[in-house]
Amino acid sequence: MPILIVVGGVTFVYSTLEAMLAPALPLIQAGVGGTSSSIAWVFTGLLLSGAVCTPLIGRLGDLYDKKRLFIAVLAIVALGTALAGLATNVPVLAIGQMMQGTGLGLTPLSIGLMRDVLPGDRVKSGNALIIGTSSLGVVAGPLLAGPLTSVMSYRWLFWLPFFLLAVLTGLAFSMVPTSATANATTAAAAAAKHGSVDWLGAGLLGGGLLALLTGLTLVPTWGWASGGFVALAVAASALLTAFVMTQRRLANPLIDLRVRGRTVFVVCAVSFAVGWAVFATYTALPTITAAPTTTGYGLASDATVTGWILVPSGVLAGASAFVVRPLERLVGAKVLLVASCVPILAAPGVLLLDRPSLGLLITSSALMGLGIGLGLTQAMNIVVTAVPAARATSLTGLMFVVRAVGGSLGAQVGGSTLAGDVIPSTTLPTWSAFTTMLTISVLIGVLAVLVAAALPRRSGAVPDPAGARAPV
Repeated sequence: MPILIVVGGVTFVYSTLEAMLAPALPLIQAGVGGTSSSIAWVFTGLLLSGAVCTPLIGRLGDLYDKKRLFIAVLAIVALGTALAGLATNVPVLAIGQMMQGTGLGLTPLSIGLMRDVLPGDRVKSGNALIIGTSSLGVVAGPLLAGPLTSVMSYRWLFWLPFFLLAVLTGLAFSMVPTSATANATTAAAAAAKHGSVDWLGAGLLGGGLLALLTGLTLVPTWGWASGGFVALAVAASALLTAFVMTQRRLANPLIDLRVRGRTVFVVCAVSFAVGWAVFATYTALPTITAAPTTTGYGLASDATVTGWILVPSGVLAGASAFVVRPLERLVGAKVLLVASCVPILAAPGVLLLDRPSLGLLITSSALMGLGIGLGLTQAMNIVVTAVPAARATSLTGLMFVVRAVGGSLGAQVGGSTLAGDVIPSTTLPTWSAFTTMLTISVLIGVLAVLVAAALPRRSGAVPDPAGARAPV
């Protein structure tokens, strides 16, 4: 269907764009005259803006025509990509990246659009397409970055995606149908459409996430016990607590935590575990691969080998996403969600079995991909079928924000653990540090299994208050 072409293309281009930047970071730093600390905002700005904007974009998608909002966000991402390609200093580059960060909201918008315009049995296939193309983009990015930057300026890492995003924006105008919310005629849908945006909730959630993610970004410099980090952590806790309290009292909250609360909690917990395990494991794998053999665990290999080690993760994530639907029919939604958490804990777990080898690292990468493909796709399927259409976009957006927070925590806790126990006279982590880091990730995976087992048996589809779906 045309909408799947647009959604799949946007997801692939966006994930490839972001994945291409890490290998080219030294070139980008030299091009804008940045320092090692300032250039980190290439990723920090993107993460912060994405986490803060996604809940608001999700709520706007619940209220207004998702097609127009999808095109508007896509245009902002394209303009941000162009600005980053033109940047000659770090502030301009950071602004471009922050504009690109709004693209995180494209995923819940895509899911909401598919919920509105596709038959119920095709929505889950669309979810698999999103996870699959996103995972393949993560693999394609690093593999393309090297050859591209060897024959042309690093700026083409921004310009090529910009041209593709511009084309996709045009295709979205002509191929994506107007969402059901915009065409709604029933009383229930009209009420949802004319609801209000909870700006207080948006401010509390945005401020809380901003404080939390800024603290996690700066903790390697400040330290976990520093006054700055503690202050930001306290501020984040206060703002997020206030957000939860207000959401339970308002008639039209930003994110309605009263809708299938237990089900939403479970899928968010699984998303958090996926984020933590992915970023923690991806922190460990390159470090182990690059470490010298004298450490007793290193492979003394280069970034190219690391890239190929991560290929199975992207391929399996993409492939496994497309078998979720038949597997759910075979074993049921709850059993599949629990089973999908097993690879998440097994990926770091296998590295504890023996000192690392190339085969063991590839196995860990493959297991992580399997957990991403099965876990995230099934979590998305459960959300979009368990909550009313009028809240599907915002609640799906919450799931991806929680995943981003889990990823930030996993990366920073893992990085701090490795930095806190090094081989004497070096900056290289000891194997004991890796053991601690990987054990924490396994425990997060075990908790995900236990929480997934608490998924209510009756967490299936709810009646669509918007009535019939729009034609494709």
